[in-house]
Amino acid sequence: MLAAERGAHGGGCTVVATDYDELSIPELARRLAETTRLLVQKQVELAKQEARADLQITVRGIIFLVVGAALLLFAVVCLLIALTAATALLLASLFGGNPLWLAGIIWLVLFAAAGGICLWLGKQRIRTRPLSLTRAALQENVEWAKHRLTPPER
Repeated sequence: MLAAERGAHGGGCTVVATDYDELSIPELARRLAETTRLLVQKQVELAKQEARADLQITVRGIIFLVVGAALLLFAVVCLLIALTAATALLLASLFGGNPLWLAGIIWLVLFAAAGGICLWLGKQRIRTRPLSLTRAALQENVEWAKHRLTPPER
């Protein structure tokens, strides 16, 4: 069998072969408690690391959403400018004028396309199921523990 024990440098974990039949029950209990403590400590460390990574990805996605929303707001402003220019053109057609509305429409299309792309990119970067690696590792540990605690069939 294998048992996890503290490494010489405090931070690492080394695996050594041990004959558990020769150990006392208190020593086995101590080793089990230490191994369980190390496993829980590593799982918490993994969860913290994964949560930080998920948060960074989510923040980047939110930034894209904000930029996209601002660009779409600019598109609405351009639409209003285009409608105003078109109305001015209609009034100017009675007295002469030029097509100012075309410039408003061009900017409307550019801002709307850029805003739509930013919103799509931001949505793609937001995680809907955070800590997926930690969940998978915990499920694997539960399955391993169930297998280890199930007595062998004779």
